[in-house]
Amino acid sequence: MTSDIRRFRLSRQLLKTCANISLTLTLLAGLSEITLAQAAARPDRGIGPGSSYAVSDIENINLTNGNVNLSIPLASLPPVAGGRLGLVVRAEYDSKLWDRAGLEAEAALGGRYTRNVIQLGDGGWGVSGGSYYISAHQLQEDYTPIPPASSLDPEYPFTNYRWKMMLTTPDGARHELRPLDYLSYPGNADYRRGYYKDTPSADSVNSTMRYYSFDGSYLWAKIDPYPAFGFPTSWTVYLPDGTTVEQSNGIQRIKDPNGNKIKIFTDTAGTVSTTHYQDELTGREIKVTFDIATYTGQVQYQVVGGAWAAVDIVYGATHVQGTYLYDSVCSSEAQVDTDLTVIRSITLPQTEPGVPS
Repeated sequence: MTSDIRRFRLSRQLLKTCANISLTLTLLAGLSEITLAQAAARPDRGIGPGSSYAVSDIENINLTNGNVNLSIPLASLPPVAGGRLGLVVRAEYDSKLWDRAGLEAEAALGGRYTRNVIQLGDGGWGVSGGSYYISAHQLQEDYTPIPPASSLDPEYPFTNYRWKMMLTTPDGARHELRPLDYLSYPGNADYRRGYYKDTPSADSVNSTMRYYSFDGSYLWAKIDPYPAFGFPTSWTVYLPDGTTVEQSNGIQRIKDPNGNKIKIFTDTAGTVSTTHYQDELTGREIKVTFDIATYTGQVQYQVVGGAWAAVDIVYGATHVQGTYLYDSVCSSEAQVDTDLTVIRSITLPQTEPGVPS
């Protein structure tokens, strides 16, 4: 970006084109063979380790699946002198909007086959800072098999192998985490490969478990126990450069080896939610707000002297519809008819007297 750019605007037609291109590619994928239907249902998003090509400072293209990632910086907390812990709030876009789920079905003449169903994923537009998330991912989010008919079915003992832990990083990339001390599914059903029966949940191991990523990102994590049928709320992630991310009691802290910390938490007042990114050493802060009533938001940051400046964001929706073949055996079609959240405009603050924002 040059210094004279004051406004970044996205046209409705461009957003429709991006969404429709992504939908078309996903629909073509729905025509794949049954063996492909059992592959990963979630395309890689964000910046993949060792698999992304940087087109510019704000664009990356995944060389494996073609995902286009746009990352537009809006505000930052630069590292203090002698430190290396910084944070940037960005408008993020991933062109892979759709996930594919498999549904096992009985064929009329015997045997089984897979129906492909597409659903909205984690792609599209959003505003994100340095937050990390860990979620407990179930098999049924990717593939729904026909349950074993009885305890005599060879797969019957393995139906509880249905869990994966997923770490989402600030750029939108999702990293699968595997437990260090437990074994994955040992049976013959391909769709259960990589799933585990053991979790830190109170209805499973009910103790802290250690995890690692295997996609070349070199991430480690420990996840503390959480209630049965709940989700992880207390955990620590260890990054390759020595930085740690700790989540506890609704507060996330990012720490570097020198003891610098960034605190992240969210509060709500009426229809407005505000996420705070605070440098605990210097008191500097970025606030990201979203008003559900007006579908607008701001990224607020402090300039020299302590005054607050704001980047104004206007959200919107674009409508996507289409038809795809979800059942290649019976040639059955399904409809996509939904709205996608988009960013209509980003208005930067006035930084020079007499020059409009």
